[in-house]
Amino acid sequence: MASCSVFTYALDVPVLRPLVLSFLTDISRMPEWASNIAKCTQISDGKLEEGSCFEVISSVMGKTLTHEVIIISLNPGFKYTVQSYSGPLPFRIEYNLQDSKKGTFISSKSEIDFSGLGPFISKIVEGFAKNQFEKDHQRLKELLESGI
Repeated sequence: MASCSVFTYALDVPVLRPLVLSFLTDISRMPEWASNIAKCTQISDGKLEEGSCFEVISSVMGKTLTHEVIIISLNPGFKYTVQSYSGPLPFRIEYNLQDSKKGTFISSKSEIDFSGLGPFISKIVEGFAKNQFEKDHQRLKELLESGI
């Protein structure tokens, strides 16, 4: 992606890696922890795996956005990466999972291209998105720690 904003976040949860990955890849549950997401629906046939596609309907600063997303990497227990292939804000999100003394260490990296919004609006939306990314990961941590 051309000039994009990159957000990273790391958390350590007392949950085993397979359960963490199962929760992250359950697209029907994404709206529970990603507050801007209203709905996720699989649009490809079969089970969710590398190459599977889903539609994400989200709201950003009062605007409804629709993106089609493909799973570009799914290494059971270790890595999950998705990337949009349609929609107004191109993005890529990667989760890497490692065993930790506590359970599972999760590192996430989100790359979003806001350039299509223009320089002034891009900076405003970028700040909003960074804040939301952090809040969403705190919510993810709370859900995982509560026993999902």
